[in-house]
Amino acid sequence: MSNSNHKLEFASSDGIDYHLDIPLKEERIIFNLQNKNKSIIKILTEIKDHETLNKFDLDSREFCLSTVSEYTTQSTTFYDENSKLPNPKYIIFYYQNIDNKSNDRQFIFNDGQDVIPIEGTVIFFNSKENIKVNDIKDGFTTITIIKFF
Repeated sequence: MSNSNHKLEFASSDGIDYHLDIPLKEERIIFNLQNKNKSIIKILTEIKDHETLNKFDLDSREFCLSTVSEYTTQSTTFYDENSKLPNPKYIIFYYQNIDNKSNDRQFIFNDGQDVIPIEGTVIFFNSKENIKVNDIKDGFTTITIIKFF
């Protein structure tokens, strides 16, 4: 499976089906929220309503979320072509709490884009993208992962 593009398919009024290859990185959006002491449901609403995510119509998609501490991974993707269960379309990593003074908390995309999240960072991406989250050697982080189907 290629990790650099995905196909956008649509039918036109002339009856022809069109397929466009869109780079996955074109769907990456990274921004920060200032949401101290809010519930995750209120934060989720603010994320879904953020102006940069309007084009993804997240309100009409089902979602699931999980909150984890000390999340680390080798290079991975959330998309499995062979899965019998539905694959998520989009993933959000929301960094709730970060107690870390060093820069070892890196979120890395397969093409080398590197994000050093701070408290309140939202990282939105297509589930077909390969990512890596480095181990935090000194400190503590709480991340909420939201999958949109």
